[in-house]
Amino acid sequence: MHMHACMLASVCVCVCMCVRLCECVLSSVQLALWLQMDAITAKEKEDLDILFVEAVIDANLAFSITDNPAVKAFFARLRPAYNLPSRWDVSGNTA
Repeated sequence: MHMHACMLASVCVCVCMCVRLCECVLSSVQLALWLQMDAITAKEKEDLDILFVEAVIDANLAFSITDNPAVKAFFARLRPAYNLPSRWDVSGNTA
């Protein structure tokens, strides 16, 4: 009887590991699909740029925030098709 309990416990552990692996793979697949399917129109880009500039100005952030690698990584993960405006675009300067 003890041997059957050990085998059952091993099977349960194996099944749990498989379920966790499937969840990981599924989320990776979903992320890959999202990255491939994400697209942005020119109007959406313009609207998002305006919202971003307003947020930067309202929060008194430096225009160079758009150069920050962590900020770039955040937006790339949040909306892969959206590219942040340059610091020059944010400042209204076209240098």
